[in-house]
Amino acid sequence: MAVTAREAALTSGLALLLPDGGQTRLLRAALLRGEAGRRALAGIAPELERPQLLPAPQRAALRTLSPLLEARAADADGAPHVGGDSLRVLRMAAARERVRYETVRRLARSLIASLADRGVDAILLRGIVLAETVYPEPFRRHTHDIDLFVPPAELERAVDAARAAGFTERADDPDRLPGGVRLVHPSGLPVEIHSSLFLDPYYAAELPGMHGRAERRALLGERVRTLGAADQLLHICGGASQSPVRGSLRWVIDAWLLIHRGPEIDWEVAVSGAAAARLALPVSVMLRYLAEELESPIPGAVLDRLDSLAREASPIARDIALYGARAGLPALALVRRVPGGVRPRLWALGWLLFPSASYLRHAYRGRRLPVPLLYPYRIWHHGIAAFRERVRRVRMPGSLEAEIA
Repeated sequence: MAVTAREAALTSGLALLLPDGGQTRLLRAALLRGEAGRRALAGIAPELERPQLLPAPQRAALRTLSPLLEARAADADGAPHVGGDSLRVLRMAAARERVRYETVRRLARSLIASLADRGVDAILLRGIVLAETVYPEPFRRHTHDIDLFVPPAELERAVDAARAAGFTERADDPDRLPGGVRLVHPSGLPVEIHSSLFLDPYYAAELPGMHGRAERRALLGERVRTLGAADQLLHICGGASQSPVRGSLRWVIDAWLLIHRGPEIDWEVAVSGAAAARLALPVSVMLRYLAEELESPIPGAVLDRLDSLAREASPIARDIALYGARAGLPALALVRRVPGGVRPRLWALGWLLFPSASYLRHAYRGRRLPVPLLYPYRIWHHGIAAFRERVRRVRMPGSLEAEIA
């Protein structure tokens, strides 16, 4: 069936959510086993010898993947493919993460105990949960914060518990959360306390039934609540779909390991949850990538159902998904990366300059302007934001996150 210019533009725009070809090669080398994994590891061995020559997105990926690649290269099947100098670099990266993770684990244990003392029934999210349950060894996941979900009514008590554990809130923190609270330990480790699973309020604050599916398990010597497997997968993909530092590839590794090593995923819950949370458009793209590029055992019927839901997405769902896909990228990335001639690029440019009225009302709900005036206001607002971001990146030399933003 012929693909229309509109479909080509949307497919290319949403592809910004996904790793590029070089990043995919690194992911396959780190994650796949058997003959496919051996071939992938042999294929990237020359790149490991001179990582400084890699493009910025691949260097960022390598930083995240080094602890996993070190474990893979140390396998009997993998070792001959990786040179001695490269293996030493990977081992140093893994050793740094091992030391760092012990600090994360100690502070997380203190925070969880403080929450329990105050009777705060928080749900521990993402990083530490996945590190402790699906990674081959916890330190092999770079865990840079502690994430908690608490209902709005519990937020104040959760903040008090974090303060008692040594975390403090800073009014001038540039990374303060728009819909939650961020506190930072003197060691530099932040705790992020959310009352919504996703940054954009268009997506559901909670997944229907998630509290009933939440599991209480022993973790770090304490009893904690965690999301069920299907809800975890939606949280990983939904969060990454709006993230400006998606290039670290943590979402890919987290989702892949959860599918391969975690509890069995109830795919009916995953599909119905994506539909209820209005996440079908980004989730359909991300799960299909995991299945087709990284050999994740996701049933074809599940992918087809998500694709069908994605095709029925409303204009505002399309615009929010595209806005998330270009998070951290120049605005015109949505247009530049569309192949296939003028017409698909015109569609992409139209979505960029003239998104749906429903999207503008959602994005600028605090502005008392009629919709026609929101279009020029949006262009001015994004121009100022782009200038400030450029200044910020200039002031952050050597930061890979700045390079790939």
